[in-house]
Amino acid sequence: MIVTGKSQWNGSFFDGTGTLETVTSDTVPSTPYTFASRFEGAPGAIPEELLAAGHAGCYNHALANIARQQGVSVDSITTTAELTMGGDERAIAL
Repeated sequence: MIVTGKSQWNGSFFDGTGTLETVTSDTVPSTPYTFASRFEGAPGAIPEELLAAGHAGCYNHALANIARQQGVSVDSITTTAELTMGGDERAIAL
């Protein structure tokens, strides 16, 4: 199975705007993001947040599969994935 996500960016690093979306499904319709939404808490999408949610979802599904293989019944699994983003002034200065 191949799944596809898409992003477009227009403009400069600090002042430009972009969109994120899932192509294979309608899970994430075209959603705007900016430097400020990624690094300063402004409204808009955070691409890294999608990575954290994806990892949490994969982990839950893997645990459910392990339980199934062991003959254990699962009612619910909840996982919170936290991704820490640090400021790398060297990267931003480029």
